[in-house]
Amino acid sequence: MQRHLNLIKTDFKETEKRILPRFPYTYLTFKGAQENHKVFEIKDISMSGMQLCLKDGGHQYLPAKEIIGQIRWHGGIVSIIGKVQWVNGQRLGVEFSSDDATTNGLMEFLSYKNFAKNIKALHKTDLELDLPRNLKYWLRADGPVEIFIWMHTDGELSRFQIILLQQFVEWEDGKGLVTGRVLTKRDVETPLVASDEFVFQLDAHPNRERIDLAKLFISYLDNQSIDNAAREFLQVKLG
Repeated sequence: MQRHLNLIKTDFKETEKRILPRFPYTYLTFKGAQENHKVFEIKDISMSGMQLCLKDGGHQYLPAKEIIGQIRWHGGIVSIIGKVQWVNGQRLGVEFSSDDATTNGLMEFLSYKNFAKNIKALHKTDLELDLPRNLKYWLRADGPVEIFIWMHTDGELSRFQIILLQQFVEWEDGKGLVTGRVLTKRDVETPLVASDEFVFQLDAHPNRERIDLAKLFISYLDNQSIDNAAREFLQVKLG
């Protein structure tokens, strides 16, 4: 899959689009406190809020209404209180409450160590995924964290994208580092593979704090997730 970008000028802030592969399953879910509430997939999450998607049926949530329930992921549970900010069919956006219980629970749940512990190496999976031919490594922690490492046709590594919650870091051979933050993410269906369209707001210059966060996260990954050669490649390019 070739890099897909589209430069846009919006209020003098440069943004870019990327079309990246989408894994069709997620174990990161939310269920409302009442027994009859359905289980939502969490499409995106940060310390401030989350985007939910219901695959089947309807739901009772409306904008400005309080929402109470539990986020679940690989056996971990965190209880949250929030407010529905918007509803668009089967999707809704939630802003988390700033109460201590919600904030403290999210801080531990959304820690880099927790993501690293539960990250999956999709390039090694037994699932029959139709991966882009030049995608060498794909690490995923169910949405909040994804790492894509691509290669040239001769097998040499050519570029990578690192997405950590709302942080974005990219390196490309011949172009160097680019950093920014995630503005939006949506599903895109293409003829060959399910994909996500990301829109990033780019920094005027590579942001050292974002780069250092990426380096910190990589330091938590074990050898089951990524081999030493790929880890060293990331560390050198981020350095």
